[in-house]
Amino acid sequence: MRGPPSARNPFAPSATSRLQKQSRLRIRPFAANALRPLGTESPVRRRSDNRSTNRAPPGAPPGRRHEGCRAVAGPPPDGAPTLAEGESHHALHVLRLGPGDEFLGLDGAGAAWPLRIVSLERGRPLLELAGPPRRQDPLQPRVTLIAPLPRGGRAEEMLNRLTQLGVSAFLPTWFERTQGGERRLSPNRAERLLRTLRESCKQCGRLWLPEFAPPASLDERLAACPEPGGDAGGTRVFLDPGSPISFARWRADCGGEVQIFIGPEGGLSPRERDALGAAGARPLGLGPLILRIETAAELACGLARQLPWDPTTPPRP
Repeated sequence: MRGPPSARNPFAPSATSRLQKQSRLRIRPFAANALRPLGTESPVRRRSDNRSTNRAPPGAPPGRRHEGCRAVAGPPPDGAPTLAEGESHHALHVLRLGPGDEFLGLDGAGAAWPLRIVSLERGRPLLELAGPPRRQDPLQPRVTLIAPLPRGGRAEEMLNRLTQLGVSAFLPTWFERTQGGERRLSPNRAERLLRTLRESCKQCGRLWLPEFAPPASLDERLAACPEPGGDAGGTRVFLDPGSPISFARWRADCGGEVQIFIGPEGGLSPRERDALGAAGARPLGLGPLILRIETAAELACGLARQLPWDPTTPPRP
């Protein structure tokens, strides 16, 4: 016959003692705050307040220089430089930047601005220019992808990799066989996708944010996007698993601007094939297998960007 816990093990806590211990743990934070004299604050809050109102004194030695790039809401010549939404928390609480520290700010339009934190006001840094900007020309030739957005997290992962591969623009497009949920973007999802583009630019040192537009139909895209051309020999193509012409072989002979149309996972309808052909798009293949949207997009972007790549162009600012 088994006895009570205290009889089996004199060191085992009883049920009553366990409940008392849990009760003390639950009320301890409240009790600590309630017993603090009025007008005083906890050490954590006091450090935060001192940091938020601190200002670099005149003649103080220069702060740290952080080589990581942060996104900027707008070009500084238009006014005082400010960080984009969500960047202030990352800079202050993850990178632990403070008054006097310097870092690079990306404006998404080809410039990296050296910025210095002057002071912190209400949890947001007040910035000033710390030198002339570093500029970067857009990647050439221009590569535009026109394709449906994959579902769920696959879209974020695809945009992350396409930005690193150097896509110039990604235009979400729905086709006749596109699922209804992919034809529209909620404001929250649109912001997540834009944040993915910004984070990927910071990671790879890219100073030009890829163009991203609201979803539209294929007919609207063909009407709104001018056909590439000129001396660079730009053209339109669409991916077709049954095409006998290899995308890689074609790209080796045609290195100009390109618009790449990628159909949905259900494939292009006969009407859409005719519309693309009438718009001057030629069918090209990526192999004998049927690929997912993001796989086809990344492979096509990599081939379109890498084959005519000029190694003399510096990849980073």
